Amino acid sequence: MSAIMTILRPVPGRHRQPGPPEHKAAAAPAGDSRALTVTEPPRPATPPPSSSPRPQAAFVTQLIAVAQQWPQTRARCRAEPQAAAALYRDALSRIANDGRAAGLSRVG
Repeated sequence: MSAIMTILRPVPGRHRQPGPPEHKAAAAPAGDSRALTVTEPPRPATPPPSSSPRPQAAFVTQLIAVAQQWPQTRARCRAEPQAAAALYRDALSRIANDGRAAGLSRVG
């Protein structure tokens, strides 16, 4: 079997187009092979988190805390729109007066 073969074979009923003769001259060096090979995708080092049969404890704890309105979840919620707008107005006035936004405090 030769290293270089034609990929397309003549189909019965069709004539070959005239062209250059078959490649019989120089074969590619061994290091420049263009042969197709079957490869497998790389296997992951660790299984993905969703492959666990049980849900993650931190997620379940968060769901329970939100459902029961525990204080920790309420203390870290977003500020009301009016309170946030007041903080922005205060910060803008301090920047306009002092040139910096110093002394801002968190809404609690």
